[in-house]
Amino acid sequence: MVARLEHERAGRAAAVAGLASARTANEALERTVAAKRRFLNDLQADLAAVAGAVEPLRARLRLAPPAVSGGSALAHADAAAAILPGPLHLAYALLAGCAQAYPELGVSVGFAAAAAVEGGGGRGRRPSTAGGAAGEPPAVAASSAIADPAPPLVTLTFSGGEAAEEGEGEPPTSPPHPPFTLALRWLPGLRLLSAGPLRPGGGGGGDVGAAATAAAAALRAAFPGDDGASPPSEAASQLLAAGGTADAAAAFAAAFPSTRPDRPSRWVQLLGGLDLRPPAEAGGEAATLPPGALGLMRSQQRAYSVLAALRESC
Repeated sequence: MVARLEHERAGRAAAVAGLASARTANEALERTVAAKRRFLNDLQADLAAVAGAVEPLRARLRLAPPAVSGGSALAHADAAAAILPGPLHLAYALLAGCAQAYPELGVSVGFAAAAAVEGGGGRGRRPSTAGGAAGEPPAVAASSAIADPAPPLVTLTFSGGEAAEEGEGEPPTSPPHPPFTLALRWLPGLRLLSAGPLRPGGGGGGDVGAAATAAAAALRAAFPGDDGASPPSEAASQLLAAGGTADAAAAFAAAFPSTRPDRPSRWVQLLGGLDLRPPAEAGGEAATLPPGALGLMRSQQRAYSVLAALRESC
């Protein structure tokens, strides 16, 4: 009996010693994992800073966005484009993932500060004064002010195309189209997205003008009947009329004159999921959507449909 108890005591002592050793090893492992996690977090922040620093150069050279480990467009957007407003962030994520999945589309997706868009200062609207522009009622001027975009913007750069040829030794049937860039922007006052040609730096050179013309032509051909000539929602109409004018058409014309390149077309609202968001959340900066909405947008191939239509219209 005594021998049996002694044997059990020795076994328990050995188990206690083993447990103490395992705890020591586990604590050491936890310290190692914590150190590596801190290193990875710091590395991710450093890489995001580097990606943001080289983005202007990548856009200037028209290079494709870098591949993302795991193939997640949302992971790429979260790492480098967290500064974008919610709906614009979602549009960027879907478009960037689609451009990576289908390189044959020849499009690169990026984002930048609100650089000058074709027409000068981005909106292309007449300079504002205390009482509005000459001949423009103050109420209409107030309505147009809520259509001001918020920086930054998302850019879609399409590579140029070659001339289509009729046959060997015969002249081309159509001229080559120049590369062009479209800008997607968030209009917080209207809770809408807009899209239009981008003119970097506001320059007026021939190549830049040709690119802007090509972008405008591609938009007209890709989305016939969806030219952003009217508000895409009743909520936007009421927000435009909030300045005190009962003429919604006049308010919209003041906010989006013919000299303004970007328009609130319906197709760009679909990229931001604005048709699926509850009205109270449409103007928020969070990229949240109702459950299953993101999967629905992917199954509908919204990003691919837009990019393919733009590419085919070139």
